[in-house]
Amino acid sequence: MKKRTTMLIMSMTLAVLLIAGGTFAWFTATADPVVNEFQAGTLILSVEECFNACDAANVNPGDCIQKHVRFHNDGTKRMFVRVDLEEIFMDVTGADLDPDGIVSYDLGPNWVLHTDGYYYYTLEVEAGDVTEEIISEVCFDGPAMDNTYQGSKFTLTVKSEAIQVTNGAAEDVWGIDPSTL
Repeated sequence: MKKRTTMLIMSMTLAVLLIAGGTFAWFTATADPVVNEFQAGTLILSVEECFNACDAANVNPGDCIQKHVRFHNDGTKRMFVRVDLEEIFMDVTGADLDPDGIVSYDLGPNWVLHTDGYYYYTLEVEAGDVTEEIISEVCFDGPAMDNTYQGSKFTLTVKSEAIQVTNGAAEDVWGIDPSTL
């Protein structure tokens, strides 16, 4: 009987524990999700040029023709700018003439011609800012521009590039940090 009573008490205790255990609740909590959006910045480079083609239609040796060129940062990131001034001089038959010593232009402040042939603007251009002029006029040397150049055509093409200032991008892509020139 004692065994039976013990068994009955244990069974009832187990039943109570099972019922009570099923009704216990734990405190829990969840947090609202946190959403983080990252917007990439932009590099938008534009060229501002002031040039009157009529002034360049009948060039004489010794003439200087106004040509103002500078660059705008229309993006959101700071940028470095480099420029390739591609010069082509052709005689009336279409043969190439050498522009060295014939054509010149004074570089504006903070522009440097590097050994790789590019002109680098040594200052960072902030978003919304503009560079100083790279050139303000194109000059043709009087004594050096002999009869070989009569009827010839000189073409100056301004090719520009920009790169972000941050994270060593200029050194990585261009092989140079323009601020060190």
